[in-house]
Amino acid sequence: MSKPRDPAERVRILTAVHERRDTALMRDIAEDLGISAGSLSMFLSGVGALEDIEGALAAARDELEDRDARAAAAADARARCKTQEAARKLFNAERGENIGWGAFMRLLERAAARGLDGSTPAPPPPGQIVKGLSTMHTRDPETGELREAVVWTKTKQDTPDAADAIRRAADAMRAVPRLKPIAPPSKPLRAALLNHIVVTDLHIGQESDPAESGSPWSVAEADRVVAGCFDYLLGTAPPAETMMIAFLGDYLDFEGPPPQTFQNRHPLPNASCFVAMVEAAARIARRLVDRALETHARVKVAAVDGNHDPVSAVWLRQLLRVAYERETRVEVLFGAPHAAPHCAYRHGSVMLGYAHQHLTKSAELPNLFRDTYREMFGATRHCHIHCGHLHHFKVETHGAVQVYQHPTLAAKSRHIARSGYTSDRAMRLMTYHIDGPDRWSAQVTPDMLAVEA
Repeated sequence: MSKPRDPAERVRILTAVHERRDTALMRDIAEDLGISAGSLSMFLSGVGALEDIEGALAAARDELEDRDARAAAAADARARCKTQEAARKLFNAERGENIGWGAFMRLLERAAARGLDGSTPAPPPPGQIVKGLSTMHTRDPETGELREAVVWTKTKQDTPDAADAIRRAADAMRAVPRLKPIAPPSKPLRAALLNHIVVTDLHIGQESDPAESGSPWSVAEADRVVAGCFDYLLGTAPPAETMMIAFLGDYLDFEGPPPQTFQNRHPLPNASCFVAMVEAAARIARRLVDRALETHARVKVAAVDGNHDPVSAVWLRQLLRVAYERETRVEVLFGAPHAAPHCAYRHGSVMLGYAHQHLTKSAELPNLFRDTYREMFGATRHCHIHCGHLHHFKVETHGAVQVYQHPTLAAKSRHIARSGYTSDRAMRLMTYHIDGPDRWSAQVTPDMLAVEA
């Protein structure tokens, strides 16, 4: 994208930069605006220093008002004339200009798109803006004059202001009730140990019928199974001072109505309400963190992007960070850079890496974490990378790095069942020591739960 020339786009970009008051946040601002960091840098190079942003914004707003005024004048001339050519001549005469046919038509299109022509028969539906009008004329049989018979309003999807959406989301997050701190456990804990539980590929919202997939799966079933398995593992866990809960992607089955995959828009056989899915996802995550706080002195939370829920992973991290803002014993991990789809944590001489595995294959993960988290990698003797995505358990060794692929608790989807894929449903606990890799491990399956399905 080259330097934005449209004043509306210039106002949008300058407003975002001006409100942040920091041009150093180039990449984040560009991502919010939906443009590349290079395009934003090129645009700002023509603006000048940060103190010049306010003046540039005022100039862009003046230019926007001037263009809107010209577009409104063109629409007014068109409304007073029988033909567009006559309207163009009238516009030039009244404005002292000499624009051609194409420029006049662009002014009319701008007036329609910005709602300045005053001829829209009815307001467009929510989320739509007017992009033009289409008029059918009939000829009067007596006078031979053309008269308007039907007017169609042509609309298009409104492009949301990304910066405004980010601001409104931040305001909403600030209004989230902060949770009261939970009393730490009174029993003695071992500072050298870290209990580690992975929650991956739950696909909350997936609907599975036992007749087709062998086991039921729904929002309610996910709530029951995850809580039961997590509590089971906590009952077997050593008395570690720290606990890591790693959400390794595909926590939700889809990103919102309609139910479909995020990347390729393949339809998913879901009957779940998206609101119910989000409520269940937040409820499950909070319950796991609360239970960990009751039994551990510190809780670390990792939540990485999956291929089914790359957007939901973002709000899950922010939700947990804000909800436990007053709980100093909880830390939500972020990647390097901040919005990366992976993250890492150091426990003594052990480096723990987390990724879903849909963007980087297991054999390539060691190089990714070695290069991205170079200082942590060099300061530790062991590196364990945890991932999901393929729904079954496997351990691969790549030199000094071990890659753990974790199983899922979710039942098979229709696609998996019909494709003949098989895997054991499970949740795993691993206990790490600061001087070396895991010292204890346990596994629970849904069949082991005392509560019947």
